[in-house]
Amino acid sequence: MVPASEAAVAALEKVEAEEGAAATGCCAICMEEDQVRLNSRMPCRHVFHTMCIEKWLRISSSCPTCRFAMPADG
Repeated sequence: MVPASEAAVAALEKVEAEEGAAATGCCAICMEEDQVRLNSRMPCRHVFHTMCIEKWLRISSSCPTCRFAMPADG
């Protein structure tokens, strides 16, 4: 797996909980109900807890839901 670039991670759109994982009931990465106020939206429009998606993108440059490819380092 190739991590996403730091610039791509930093550029993720931040959204309020009402627009994020709460709309679907939970974060697809941690599977926890939305108890976090700040979420991040990927360019593919999928939304995750900010901490979850940032950790994910340090390992893999693709969306955990649809495999949308983020710019990668290297």
